[in-house]
Amino acid sequence: QVAWLVFLFVALDASKSLAISWAATHGRMCAPLVICAKNALSIAVGMAMAFTLDGPSGLSRCLDMRRALRVLPIAGAFSAAQMCALMALHTFDPGSLKIIAQVNLPTTALLSWLVLGRQYSPRKWLAIVLLLVTTLAFLQVRIIFFEPTQGGGDAGAREAVGGSRHTPEKILCMAIFLVGIALSC
Repeated sequence: QVAWLVFLFVALDASKSLAISWAATHGRMCAPLVICAKNALSIAVGMAMAFTLDGPSGLSRCLDMRRALRVLPIAGAFSAAQMCALMALHTFDPGSLKIIAQVNLPTTALLSWLVLGRQYSPRKWLAIVLLLVTTLAFLQVRIIFFEPTQGGGDAGAREAVGGSRHTPEKILCMAIFLVGIALSC
């Protein structure tokens, strides 16, 4: 049962990038609707799994308002992070944003060390730093050397010679996206 839950989670999470990519190529207003539909599907699947695993009591725990209010600040921060990601789609393609979002892992590791006192071996810290450096290098390449096409996103981006004239806009969009990542931690 746990393996199916993990598979379902990975499938739903991966579907988000595919849905956003599809929606970004088919118009501006379509992306939020696709994301809303994907989130509604995630809620329905979660409630179905709760009912399947724990019966009616599992479903009633999902609908308990006191529990929902307790996690409301976390859900609000996550929703704000999703909105920041949508705003960044005007300048970057979903694939690039998914790679750049990997900066979430080092941020989470750092916060778990600072706030929770979690200990990491030197080898793990090296892996965390390597992930951070490679993500930031990818970010630099995307900001400096690629120009977005007119339709928004840069799925068909062309290489800019001598840097991009849209760099300030890209930096602003990336800053918004990184704020979203910080909110989701």
